[in-house]
Amino acid sequence: MTESPDRGSIPDKGLIESLIQREARSRLLIEHLPFGVFVFNPRHQVVTIYKQPDDVEPVPGLVEGQSPVSSIWGLANLQKFSTALDDVLTTGKRTHFPFYLPSIENGTIRHFNIHFVRLEPQFVLVLFLDYTEHARVCAQRLADARRESSANKQESLSLLAASIAHDVNNIFSVVLNTAEAAWTDAADDETLLAIDTIRDAVRRGKSMMRELMTF
Repeated sequence: MTESPDRGSIPDKGLIESLIQREARSRLLIEHLPFGVFVFNPRHQVVTIYKQPDDVEPVPGLVEGQSPVSSIWGLANLQKFSTALDDVLTTGKRTHFPFYLPSIENGTIRHFNIHFVRLEPQFVLVLFLDYTEHARVCAQRLADARRESSANKQESLSLLAASIAHDVNNIFSVVLNTAEAAWTDAADDETLLAIDTIRDAVRRGKSMMRELMTF
């Protein structure tokens, strides 16, 4: 009698199809993520590059089979990244923080938010979300708001100065009119001289207020 084959050693067709579909869904999900997806090993080497960030230049210094280097990332960045990678591998706790790297294209600073997730005891998934454009827009809005605030303050000060100058000018007018009337009725030269001094001072004051209002 011929023995039947050991079916336990033959993968179930449905299971295979299920795994294939799951793998396809996973890759589709990764393709539509807006950030770069990388896997690192304990030696800080890039094991796999699933994808780079969408619609922007690639993350600099990441090559499969190699570790990032300080000549591209800078020593402080490299130490910060390596420490986080080791901590995640040791503790299994997820972490994330802002990260800044130079642009290969124009030398400007690129803004990233990077997330670390331990996949297995020997591998860490690292996600690079590039928010450089968002940071630029926010900085521009902040600068515009500051300029608008400064302009509003300047306008308020101008209105206040004009109001004060107008009120002071009215007071000078009253003083000048009173001095003119007193000068007409003055009985002696000494009084005339004093009134004339007052009139000259008031005229200079009114001229200063006109200049202030013009300013």
